[in-house]
Amino acid sequence: MNLIGEKAAPTVAPQETVENSRRSTHVLTAVLFPIVVILTHSESVVQVPFLLTLLISVVAYFATMYLFYGIAELAFDRRTNMLWGSAVTAFILGFLVSGLANIWPLLTGCSMMLFGGVIAGRMMADEKPIGRVYLLAGFAVVVFFTAQFSSLWGPVMAKMTEDLPTILTELESLYSSLGASAETAQDALNQSAKMFTALTRVVPALTLLGALLQFSFGFLAFSYVMGRRYPERRLWIPFSNWRVPFAVTPVLAVAILARLMGSETVQLVSDNVLAILAVYYSIAGLALIEYYMNKLSLSPLLRISFYLLLFVTQFWSFLAAAALFGTLILLGFVDGFADWRKKEPQATEAV
Repeated sequence: MNLIGEKAAPTVAPQETVENSRRSTHVLTAVLFPIVVILTHSESVVQVPFLLTLLISVVAYFATMYLFYGIAELAFDRRTNMLWGSAVTAFILGFLVSGLANIWPLLTGCSMMLFGGVIAGRMMADEKPIGRVYLLAGFAVVVFFTAQFSSLWGPVMAKMTEDLPTILTELESLYSSLGASAETAQDALNQSAKMFTALTRVVPALTLLGALLQFSFGFLAFSYVMGRRYPERRLWIPFSNWRVPFAVTPVLAVAILARLMGSETVQLVSDNVLAILAVYYSIAGLALIEYYMNKLSLSPLLRISFYLLLFVTQFWSFLAAAALFGTLILLGFVDGFADWRKKEPQATEAV
């Protein structure tokens, strides 16, 4: 009731609110796509201060996360004209900024965002299993990212290998200044050399995981928003029900066999495939633990304490961290084919 005679503010229907939000996402994505491409590829031709370059890289990285979400929503809603118009505009402006010399990074970079988002959006609209959607869209991201950066991995790894003796010499001086015994210092140096060598071998995996992290955040945001928008459809899976689909197991088996019997190059590729799979299996193992914590109705305090313990263990001991990581990987791997949650109606395959 309006007691002072003023006109009441018009109410907005929930459906109208959803439509306004959807239109805002569409427009923002269409505008942001060319901006991100310009920011990303202008660094190669324009000399700017280091801090500004770092800031641009950070902004572009997080904006790409949003683009994966926005492009997927455009594809889901079949806004084909807006989607391809934005993509073509982004490519043309990127070409004008970076020139013909950078046409390949420009093409693969645009394709990574476009195909990753479009595959996710169209398959989700067709109500395909979320695990399959993530795998195929993520595979597109991996293909285009590899096409863009594979030529840089070799030089980076060679440079890291070249710098290893210098790093070990500096570490030896550090241990001596701290008063460590010769035996203790040598053990630490040997351990550091092994860790650095292992890190060098998985440089491709580390960079790929950076791109997959962008895609994963965008995909999860898209899945969550669509799940809220269409609650009658299975478009969102809670973290406690995430699992690596069994279809990934043959890839794991082939990678292990290649690691054991392949040439040096094949072994290097296998190491990187196994490193990426290890991350996903460990996340799936953590999701399984979260599932059983939900089943046991553990208090928030106990859950926070558990995750804090996981975090602290990484810095406590290398062996403890390796054992913990290995346990999570094993849990995620076994759950991939055992599916301990298969009796639950809401459980489904999700990466």
